[in-house]
Order: sequence, then structure tokens, then C-alpha cells
Amino acid sequence: MTETTQTSTTKTSWVKNWFDVAEPAPRFRLIALIEAITWALLLIGMGIKYGAGIESATMVPGMLHGIAFVAYVAITVWTAVELRWNWKVTALALFSAIPPFFSLLFEWWAQRNGHLDQSAASPVADTPGDDHERMQV
Repeated sequence: MTETTQTSTTKTSWVKNWFDVAEPAPRFRLIALIEAITWALLLIGMGIKYGAGIESATMVPGMLHGIAFVAYVAITVWTAVELRWNWKVTALALFSAIPPFFSLLFEWWAQRNGHLDQSAASPVADTPGDDHERMQV
């Protein structure tokens, strides 16, 4: 493999790992990163607000973080269902949105412990006729 091919493969895999939002793990990674970035912006805004006395310093970062927080909660629940997390992992993921930057800590922990492994949650190959049986309540 040439150096150019290896570099483009590395770049492609990095981009796919973080920005391929069609899959649950990269989608969760991206929202965890966005949630942490908005936390940082909000903390900077709070420092300006209380340090320099500029009351409006938290308006935009606060709104952005609020949107990111709600999106993180929704995507966490969606990821938990898709990757079949148990209630403890799901609760830990949801709790990690509250302290600053814990969403990233949870993502790193979940990755190391296999909770973001998409192959573990993939359904077993279907046999003909399974759709009919699954549709029954």
C-alpha cells in the first residue's frame, strides 16, 4: 500500500468513525463531541458574564448547549435501542450529559468496553418467513 493510499484510507476511516451519522456509534460520538464543545462555550460565556459583567455573554452559548443537550438525550436513547444497551449503560450515558465533558468520557469508556460495537447489536441473518412471525403481536 502506498503512502498516499494509506493516508486516504486513514482519513476515510477517521471521517467515517466520526461523521457517518447513518450508523448509531458515529452518530453518538458526534453528538457527544458537540455536547462537550457547547459545554466549553457555555463555560467561557459564564466566565465572561461573571468576570466582566456582560450579562448577554451566555445567551447564544446557553441556547446552543440547550439544543445540544436535548439532541444528546434523544440520540442517546436512539443509540441505546439500536445497540441494545442495558438500563445501566443507558442511565450512565444519560447522566453523563449533566457534568461538563462527561459525554466524552462516557464515549471513550463505551468504546473501550464494546458498548459502541455495532456488530454486537446486528440482527442474526433472517430466514425466509421471519418477517411474518415478527409482525405478530
